[in-house]
Amino acid sequence: MRHFLAVSAFLASGLVACGGDSSLEGTGNEARPPAVISEKDNTVKASACTQYYVPRLTTYWDSYPMRDDGQVGQCELDASCNPTCWGVESAYPVYTDYFYCTHCP
Repeated sequence: MRHFLAVSAFLASGLVACGGDSSLEGTGNEARPPAVISEKDNTVKASACTQYYVPRLTTYWDSYPMRDDGQVGQCELDASCNPTCWGVESAYPVYTDYFYCTHCP
């Protein structure tokens, strides 16, 4: 189940990069508890960062089994869970290099 949630979070981040309306909230472990900070003008701000275990690299293929010339796209996450993508997504993803990234709203 944890693997499914991590993959879902990664796919959601890809949708955000491609203009979709999704969020990474609520699928990982909190890196630190929410902090409330009072400022000089008596306003209060709340912030929390969430840590996710996700694949760093997702490669999209035109079919399974994969062919040398069949790669159609790729997304890579940075340490802040921000994806960098090229090409197109397909129904044939391969996830590699799992790591912890930290998303702060």
